[in-house]
Amino acid sequence: MMGDRLALAIEASLVGEKPLLQRVMNAGQRLSAPVSLDAIAQRTATAVSALPLSVRRLQTPEPLPITLSHGLEKLTQCTRQNSL
Repeated sequence: MMGDRLALAIEASLVGEKPLLQRVMNAGQRLSAPVSLDAIAQRTATAVSALPLSVRRLQTPEPLPITLSHGLEKLTQCTRQNSL
């Protein structure tokens, strides 16, 4: 099944998952060398081409399923209970 899983930053990725966001700065300092625009364009083209055609189409694309991690589900439930 293809889709995304939203998780807390403190949660580890599951086997086969690759985080979509990565820290690039810490305390005002760059954590790694900058990536060239050509490399970004290539990475983006590869990622988009891996998506099903039904998701990539411009007219009425199908959404990818999104699941929440256990930690995010638990936090959401606690937040809802405390806001009532």
